[in-house]
Amino acid sequence: MHERLNNEEIENQGIAIIQCLTDCCLLEKIDESYSKIKVHDVVRDAVIWIANSNGSQCRSLVRSGIQLTRITNEEFSHSNYKRFSFMHNEITELPAASCVQCSEASTLLLQRNRLLKIIPTSFLEGFKSLKILDLSDTSIKSLPSVNQLRALILNGCGSLKELPALDGLSGLLVLDCCDAPITPFPYVGISRLHKLEYLDLMLPPETPLDGQRIFEEVLPLLEHLTVFHALLDKCPPIGNEHLNLLERIKHFSLRTRMSFVDVKWDNYVYFVRFEWPIELIERSLRKSPRWLFDECAKNVLAQTVKTVARSRCFSSVKFLSIQSASFNLKDDQGICATFDLLPNLEEIELFSVSGLDSVSELGLIFGTSFLS
Repeated sequence: MHERLNNEEIENQGIAIIQCLTDCCLLEKIDESYSKIKVHDVVRDAVIWIANSNGSQCRSLVRSGIQLTRITNEEFSHSNYKRFSFMHNEITELPAASCVQCSEASTLLLQRNRLLKIIPTSFLEGFKSLKILDLSDTSIKSLPSVNQLRALILNGCGSLKELPALDGLSGLLVLDCCDAPITPFPYVGISRLHKLEYLDLMLPPETPLDGQRIFEEVLPLLEHLTVFHALLDKCPPIGNEHLNLLERIKHFSLRTRMSFVDVKWDNYVYFVRFEWPIELIERSLRKSPRWLFDECAKNVLAQTVKTVARSRCFSSVKFLSIQSASFNLKDDQGICATFDLLPNLEEIELFSVSGLDSVSELGLIFGTSFLS
C-alpha cells in the first residue's frame, strides 16, 4: 500500500497493473471485471525470484498453498524480509515469540488457514513495522492488541467475537470484518478511526448493526471513507444530511434481513426489493447510469420509478437490468409513463420477468422510445 495514495487510487493502480500483465499474457483473466485472475506456477515462481533478487525493499517469503501444518522457527528469523505469505495452508499454531525477528516486515498474510485458532500476543511483538495483517478465513476467537496497522482484514473469521483494542489503530485505513460475529459491536471505537477509507461491516445475519447508531454516531466521523458495506437491523429514516454522508462515500452497500442496495455513484445502482426510504432510492437513481433491479413485486418497480421521476426524466441512464420482477398492466394502468422516463437508454436485460405479453410493453411502462 502506497502511503500517499488513497484507497480508490490504489485500486485503480492495481487494476491498471493487472490489465497490463494480462495483455502481456503473464496473467489469465477469469472474468471481465478482473475480480479473479490466474497465474501459471512457472510465472509465479519467476516473479518471486526476480523480486527477491531486486534488493531488500522487495524481498518476500512466499509459502502459500503448499499444505503447511506448521511454520519453522527459521522462516521467521530473517529480519530482511518485507513480506510474508503463508496463505491457504493448514497451519495450526505459530512459532514461539523468541524466534520471530521480523522488525522490517510490513505485510503478514495468514488467510485461509482454517485450523489456526490462536494468535499469541508475543508473536506479533516480533513485527515492529507491520502495516498489513490478513487473517481472513481463520478460526481465531480473539486478536491481541496491534499497533500502527494500515490494513486489518478479518473477513470470514466466524469465531471472532471481539476486535482488538482500537486505541492503537488510529492510522488504520482498511478494516474488513465481513462475516465476523462481533458482539457487542464497538460503535464508539470504530467512530474514532478517523483515517478509515475502507470499512466492511457486513456481519453475519444473526448480528446486524443498529442502523440508527451507524448513521448518527459512526459515519459522520469517518470523513475519509470511500468504501462502506454494512448489515443493518433496519434502515433508519434518511434525511438530506444522511444522503450527503452516503454521497461522500464513492461505493456503499447496505443490507437488511429483507432487502439490499449497492451503489457506486456515477457507475451503477443495484436494488434487491424496494424496502428503502424513497429519498435514498431517488438520489441513487438520479446519479447512476446503470440500473439493476432484482426481486421486485408486482408493479412495484414501475410505480417506484414513476414516483421518483416527478415529471423529470432520467437522462443519464444507459443500461437497465430487471430480474425476478412482475408487471400487470391490466390491474394498474396508472403505472404507464406519460413521458419518456429513460430517453437515452441503450441496453436492456431481462431475466425471469413475468406479466408482460411482449417486451414492447416496457415501452408503455417506462416510455422508452427505443423499443419502438
